[in-house]
Amino acid sequence: MVFHIPLRNGYLELSAWKFSEPFFNVQHVFVFDLALAGQLSSFVHPLPPGISVEIHLKPDESDLHRILALFEQAGLRPRPAEESLKRGEMLALATANEAVAAYTWTAFSCAWVGEARRSLSPRDDQAVQYNTFVIPSWRGKGLQYGITRPVLQHLAKLGYKQTIAWVNARNVRSIRNQLSQGKRCVATITSSPILGLVRLRRLSQEADFTIERFRQHS
Repeated sequence: MVFHIPLRNGYLELSAWKFSEPFFNVQHVFVFDLALAGQLSSFVHPLPPGISVEIHLKPDESDLHRILALFEQAGLRPRPAEESLKRGEMLALATANEAVAAYTWTAFSCAWVGEARRSLSPRDDQAVQYNTFVIPSWRGKGLQYGITRPVLQHLAKLGYKQTIAWVNARNVRSIRNQLSQGKRCVATITSSPILGLVRLRRLSQEADFTIERFRQHS
């Protein structure tokens, strides 16, 4: 059972999640059928004025330099972003006046579930959405939905059939966003990394991905 203690604000709550993750955490795993991506409406959570979303997959050197500069300017670590892009992962970047407002990543062969210290490997026709982050000053403005909607639609155009994403069981806002896009919870991952324990509970036959103990790279 997960006990949720109400906290004063989202920053304290996020800190509590990060502190407790090595000891015990639960992740809900969602899937989305990309055949439905075209039905996602931009009117549900429209992008705030001045925000634009760009998608980067195998960027050239000039685009890569610009992306890394934007990350550094926002106080984000550019090196992991560079490594992910060079591995062939896809970045969706929301900007306002050439400043980062939000970003989200997509992996195509495996993704590291840091909360459980495991690698998640999808089918060949699946993509893995992970690490969606909204800059604090932009939170509460619908950017999580706004940045993931074009990602889903772009993946459908690339020929992928389904996406996988995981969300901390305490992150009510993100869970609501998953459900608002028509995603379905198909599994839970319960873990205690400090004890090396992980339990994958499959709630549906759609949970046909695998998780491995050791970290892999795309």
